Amino acid sequence: MNTMVKRTMKLSIKGRFKKYWSTFLINHRFRRIGVDVKEVKHRTPEHIEMLVSGPKPRLWDVVKWTRNQNLFFILTEVAFEFVE
Repeated sequence: MNTMVKRTMKLSIKGRFKKYWSTFLINHRFRRIGVDVKEVKHRTPEHIEMLVSGPKPRLWDVVKWTRNQNLFFILTEVAFEFVE
């Protein structure tokens, strides 16, 4: 299987966020990892849904990164699913 084929993943992240900084840092960090942020939806102040696409190994790096705590994030739940 070719690992460079782009896949799309839906992330559902729950926790406490500082909306502006979390969106800015997530977009910046995910680009550095090597994935494209297609869509960000702030469902509530405690819930963000995102669509990201990239090679499968990079998507797994995104999942690993979301497990780390950060000054701007206090995460309580991260769920993901591949949609393509």
